[in-house]
Amino acid sequence: IAGSRSGNPANDLWELPLSGPAAMQWQALAPQGVPPSPRWGVVMVMDSTRDRALVIAGGAYSMDPTMDVFALDLSTTPPTWSELVTFGAPPARTLAAGVIDPEADRFVLYGGYNGVFEGAAWALPLSGTPEWSYLHPSGQTPAPRTCSAIYDNAGRQMVIPSGYNNGMLEDVVVLRFDEQAASVSVVDSLIEMDRVLLTWGVSGAASMTGSVERRTATDWW
Repeated sequence: IAGSRSGNPANDLWELPLSGPAAMQWQALAPQGVPPSPRWGVVMVMDSTRDRALVIAGGAYSMDPTMDVFALDLSTTPPTWSELVTFGAPPARTLAAGVIDPEADRFVLYGGYNGVFEGAAWALPLSGTPEWSYLHPSGQTPAPRTCSAIYDNAGRQMVIPSGYNNGMLEDVVVLRFDEQAASVSVVDSLIEMDRVLLTWGVSGAASMTGSVERRTATDWW
């Protein structure tokens, strides 16, 4: 596990061996490289294909979130931290949920908090260009929330049990990955004195209508 908050935010790293002489005994690790800044509310997932763990988002405080991505290389002794450069990142957040979708070789992010509760799904490819894309799943949109998630390999789906949005939510949200969903990404932008021009790339959709909203750091405009 990486990151915690017990008083002050931390960026320490711990392991729990499941077998051997030290089985079920927590041990602090001293990794190489530059670690993430002290934070809590991170998403940490295992990228088994590359023998690494990924730490995404989180922040020192809920109103000071990040959206950076760090990789912990587990093939080295000791493990080695490195920051991954990504493009088109979604709004920074803490307390989001995420899973690896192994068939598509991508990381999928949902929910979180940054002054408002987030309720959108985003994807980050783990090979090729590391550019975030906004997902448009079919079905009823669930309430925005902070949450956790597990990956159901048999059903190829992200399962989000409950969550929080100014009170505990008592539902179970399922995001299926075997259904074609549209994805949207910004491919170009131009800022002028009185306007911003955005060029969008859309895949997986026969047609689409949409709107662009903007906001300050703490509120919608």
